[in-house]
Amino acid sequence: MNKIKENRPKLGESSAKTYVSILFNLHKKLAPEGNDSLTWFDDVDHIIDKLKDIAPKVRKTTLSALFILTRNDKYQVLMMDDCKVANVEYREQKKDGKEAANWVEVSQIKTI
Repeated sequence: MNKIKENRPKLGESSAKTYVSILFNLHKKLAPEGNDSLTWFDDVDHIIDKLKDIAPKVRKTTLSALFILTRNDKYQVLMMDDCKVANVEYREQKKDGKEAANWVEVSQIKTI
């Protein structure tokens, strides 16, 4: 938390907590046992390789947290690429697979 606040002093408390949570869970999932150092996040190529299968809409927030923590431009460039992809998806306003499976049509709502 201290490093996040140091690198982004105007970041809101809620956003800072979200970033810390994202980074904690990423570290827990990917880091070898006993590697509790923040320098683990500097292994950009390893981390990016592990994130490659995550949807851009989700990955962009993780990359943002990684960039704020490490100040590594590789994370920022990928984050901006993911933002562009996500923005195109948002503009299309199409349901993704999970939304389509759980979607309730207006006619169903009226019936209920």
